[in-house]
Order: sequence, then C-alpha cells, then structure tokens
Amino acid sequence: ATSSSQTSSNLAKSMPGSVLEYILTFLSEFEIAGMSSVCKGWNKEIGKESGNLWRHCLERRQWPVDTSTDLEHAPYRQTFLSHYGVMRDSNAIQLGISDMLIKKSSSSNEVVSRAFETSKDTPQHPNYAAGIAVWSENQVIVAYSHECTLRLFSTTEKSGSDGDKLCRELICQNIDPYRNTKKKSSTLVDLALDDSRIGCLCKIEEENVEEKSTHLLFLNRDEFLTSDVADEEEILQQIGLEKAILDFLLDYDGIDDDPMEFLSYISSGGEIEDVEVLVSPSLVACANGLFLFHASWSIPSETGVEGEARFFKKLFMFSAGAGAIVLMQSIGSSTMNEAHESYALASQVTTDEKGVSHCTFAASSAVSLSLTIGFIDANGATQTYTPIMGTIPEGYSLCQRRRRPMAMVGSTTIVADAMVENTEDESNKTYKSILSFNSYSASASSTLSSTVDLKGNLKVTDLVGFRHEHVLVLCHLHPRTGDTDIDAIDGHWFGPPAEDGLMSLVGIVYHVPSQTEIHRVVLLGDQLGIPVPLAVTVHGDTVAGSVWWKGLLMTGEDVRARQEDCTAQEPPTPTSKAKKKKKKTPKKGGKKDGFARGMSMRG
Repeated sequence: ATSSSQTSSNLAKSMPGSVLEYILTFLSEFEIAGMSSVCKGWNKEIGKESGNLWRHCLERRQWPVDTSTDLEHAPYRQTFLSHYGVMRDSNAIQLGISDMLIKKSSSSNEVVSRAFETSKDTPQHPNYAAGIAVWSENQVIVAYSHECTLRLFSTTEKSGSDGDKLCRELICQNIDPYRNTKKKSSTLVDLALDDSRIGCLCKIEEENVEEKSTHLLFLNRDEFLTSDVADEEEILQQIGLEKAILDFLLDYDGIDDDPMEFLSYISSGGEIEDVEVLVSPSLVACANGLFLFHASWSIPSETGVEGEARFFKKLFMFSAGAGAIVLMQSIGSSTMNEAHESYALASQVTTDEKGVSHCTFAASSAVSLSLTIGFIDANGATQTYTPIMGTIPEGYSLCQRRRRPMAMVGSTTIVADAMVENTEDESNKTYKSILSFNSYSASASSTLSSTVDLKGNLKVTDLVGFRHEHVLVLCHLHPRTGDTDIDAIDGHWFGPPAEDGLMSLVGIVYHVPSQTEIHRVVLLGDQLGIPVPLAVTVHGDTVAGSVWWKGLLMTGEDVRARQEDCTAQEPPTPTSKAKKKKKKTPKKGGKKDGFARGMSMRG
C-alpha cells in the first residue's frame, strides 16, 4: 500500500504540465480548485502556469477573453476569478433577499442578512435606504429616509455558536434637526461618505409652506461613533442650501454670465424672494472634505408673463471645513433651460503615489439625457469635458424617473436609459433599455462612447459599479402577454412565467471593458404591484444591500473569509464513543420545589 501511494505521488509530481492541463479541462471549476491542493507542483501549475486551462474555463462559460496579450503572460486565471466573484456575489444577494422576505435572518457561507420585521427598534414602513455606503471592511452605514437615522451594521460572531455570523446593528443616530418640533418634518434623500465626514441631503417640509427646502447635514465620523447627536446637537453641522446658494450668488465676483443676470435682476429692483432655487436629491464626496451637489435657479421674466422665467443650472462644491460653497461649475449643453432639471451625480476618488487625492465626477440629467464628466484636483480646481448627449430611438418615449441610473467603473462612466414604446395598448407595454459606456482620458481630454441594448422587456432602475471591471444592472422584467419571444431572451432563463401584471427584479452583470453580459439572476420573483426598492453598494470585497424596510444583507469575499476563519478549525474527534446519558426521572411522591408547586417569584 505504501509503495502504491508513493508511486501515485511520484506520478502526480512528474506528470507533464500539458497533460495535467488537458485532463483538468474535463473537470468543473470547483474540482479544479480542489486539485490545486494535491501537491506544490499542481498548485503551481493550476495557479500560475496553466493559461490554456483557465482560458478553457472562460470560453466554456462564454465569458470574455482578453486576446490582446500572449498566452504565457495573459492573466486568464485572474480574469476568471474576477468574473466568478461578481457572479457569486450577485447570487448571494438573491439568497439574502429571499431570506428577508420570509422574515428570516440568515447566516451562511455566502451571505449574512438581518430581517427587520423580526427585530425590535428597526426601520419600519414607509422607510427605505436613502443612501448606503461601505464604512470599512465588513461594516456598512445606511441612511433611512423618513425616520432620519444613520445606522451602522457589521458582521459579528453569534454568541454560543461554532463560527455562525450575524448582521448586527452597532450604532443608530437620529440626525433629524427638527425631531423636537411638530411644525417641521425631515426626510433623508441621499448619503455621501469620505474619509473623515458623513454628509447627508435632507428635505425639510414645514407647515403652511408649499415648497420644501433642502439642508446639508455633516457629522464627523469619529463623533458618530463616540457621541450622541441627541445630547450634543452642536456636533451636527446644518446648512440650508437654498440660502447658501443665494448668498454665494450675491457675493459672486467672477466672469460667469449666469450669476451676472441674477445680480442684474436684483440691482434692477427684483425681489430675492421671487428667485426659486431647487436642489437635486444627489450628493457625492470628492475627498478633502469637499462635497458636490447640483441645483438650478429661476428668475422671473422681464415681461412678468408667467411661464417665461429664465432657468439656470450649476454644480456647486461645498467645503465642510469652511462651511460654505467654494466653487460653482457649469454643466450640460446649455446653462439656461425652459424648466428645472434634476441631476444624478457619481464620483470616484483615487490617490496617487504621493498620497494626493483626486476626484473624477459625472453629472447626468434625467430629462435632457446630457452627461458631463470632469475632474477635481487636490486644490479644488475643476476641469470638465464637452457634454455627451443621449438619444431616444424613434417610436419610444423616455420613462419617468427621479434620477438617471449611473455608475463609474475605472475610466468609464455608464448611464442607463429606459424607454417605453409609443402604443395605445397600455396593458401590454414594450420596454427598451440602453446602456451607454463613456470612456474618458485625462491626457487626451476626450471621451469615447458606445451603447448596448439589453435583451428582454426590461426597465433599468439602477446601476452599481462592481470593483474594477464590472457593473451590476438592476432592472424590472415586465411580462408580455402572448407568445414568448425566444430571440429576445437570448437563451437566458428568467424563472417561471409571471402572471399578467406582475414583474421580476433582475440583476445583470456586465463586463465593462468588453461590454459583455456575463451573468443574469432573478433577485426577486413576481412582485405584487409595487416594486421593492433595492439599494446596493460595493467597496473592495465588501458588498451590502438594503431591501426597502425589510432588512439588510452583506456578502463578498470579506464576509466569506470571516466565515471561513471561524469555521476552519473543526471540533476534535472523540477517541471513544460517548455513551448517551439517560435523563433522571424524578421519583413519584417526592417533594417538589416552590416553582414546581406554582409559587411565584414573590412567593
């Protein structure tokens, strides 16, 4: 037996790499991964040298393969693991959602979730996640809308278990600046996080006042962890943005014509109360304590005719350290429009070799389909490219939405547009969703754009950048009455056919460099009438998702690695069989204790 095992071991070590590579192509990826632990030679061959093997795995799944480099140096294994990791995370999101909707908190090797309906002091209807961001590895912060709270969640070990994990709430802070009065109510609409501060956009509604105002709230990250906002209200910085914008315009001494028109209107006797300012519900962090938001203002027409007001739109940069607006930037194809426009914002902060942070940002209109991409250096100076204009196919109309779905992945900004076919048949709508990939180059000061049509009767609702090369497309699959269009689904299986009027929430993973779909999963089956809001955030290897007021899930390699670390050590195997001990049964007629006789705690 010893000689046979040694022969097998020597055969494994001496097997030519090309032969081993060919044999392993008949195994699944899971089995190939297990074979890497046979010996050092196999580990080296499978992990570093078998380019053909991993290229075969990519082609077998019809995943994009980079053919621009030679086989010897091509990172096929890294490419496969990158695709597989995003696919695994999107499947884990589906598992977490399923558990939450049956009011079950889960803890598995793939995902950890917390169902709010089975917990006390948790967000309730009609709350939703106005913003969600990764706080640190295995920790996520969520801003809940109507209750105006910031909650920090983390994966922690379940007490008395063998490595099971829970998604536990660590901190809850109520940041409603008017929580002690009934005359005003606050609703959080967005969250932005940088290295030192938490920024929130908050809509304020006041009794007997028709228009809502927008306030910017700042809280130091350290004080969020150590202080109580309810007891120390001074740690919460609050700025009314409408007033801050008007003050900035009144003090403006630059060369922009738009503020000059505002100043001309005021100097000619115009009332500042007649200037309407609207702030878009989007906020992004740009590093170094700088936050970016969009707003537009309107000036009454000189003729006084209602409906002929002049509209202006700008990006504003707010410095949390200075407590004021420090920069105004033009965006879009024209600074003046016929109506207010709501803009969605996205940002991506990078740090160079010297430790200096730079920010790339994008601003996109939900109405005019314009996209502006720009840069902010460490000194706060900005540079923007020529706006990119989207188009609507003939025979379609743009679907109504609060903000245009957008995500930034590497040097590419992806935006999505959902359209509906112009038809009189309201009961059988046909949707069309288009992804636009816009790659920019700081050195060339230019952008390259291309579009991809999503297959299926889909309506895109959100885009989530997934690490360095992928984007998760969240969309609603609307059922069609009549025969199924096989060509439209392109071989993808969406689950059992939905009943008339029902739809499904689908997650589609796209590889950004090749603009190729690599995975599709039904995150939530037939939704009864009201779409379930899902907010997802990804930073590094931590992935988190908030499902309406139903709960929160966490997954990713950070969560899985923590699970595996706790379960890696198996309990020792007993050397002998333990005999089962029989439970002692009390003898009849014996004296019972006080509690057994029905005695209370007080006797």
